[in-house]
Amino acid sequence: MKLEAKSILVQSVKSTLLILGVTLFLASCGDKKVKKEEVKQTEVIKSTPLTAAIPVENKNEEVAHKEIEVVKEVAKKVEKIVQKIKATPAQLKSGKAVYMQTCFACHQATGQGIPNAFPPLAKSDYLNADVNRAIDVVLNGKTGPIKVNGVTYNSVMTAQPLTDQKVADVLTYVYNNWENSKKVVTAAMVKKRRALSKK
Repeated sequence: MKLEAKSILVQSVKSTLLILGVTLFLASCGDKKVKKEEVKQTEVIKSTPLTAAIPVENKNEEVAHKEIEVVKEVAKKVEKIVQKIKATPAQLKSGKAVYMQTCFACHQATGQGIPNAFPPLAKSDYLNADVNRAIDVVLNGKTGPIKVNGVTYNSVMTAQPLTDQKVADVLTYVYNNWENSKKVVTAAMVKKRRALSKK
């Protein structure tokens, strides 16, 4: 890998880790059940020396390689913590309220959808496979055929005029019900996807 490409990779990973660090901190504050050890690990992540951008011409191959190894190790720690974070009761309550107001008519009370019209959200392989795609669908809508749990649906979902927090809440509610993957979606994640969709 060329030195310049490595430098760009390092900066990209650093930015992602900083966003995750803030997300983890907020999640820890919002959920009193998060263990002290997880908070301590978050502090380790926050204190890890992710250096400021260094001009490519001032870097050497060894420095770039060491930086990549550091961010890879931190990324592994972040992933372990993310997997332990659970949705807060407040977020689930908010998400349910948004769901019943916005999603209920098409996807039904228990997420079973409507046969031959609207796909199920319960035990949904399409939903659980890609959280960023799920966020994008809520933000931007979706047209055209998709396959959910082996069945093809070809309907239209309109973009939902919801705040970042409400998008996060409703998706977290769906992910944490009906035998889905228990993912937690944050407003920061939604904000990032919204910004990317505008480019």
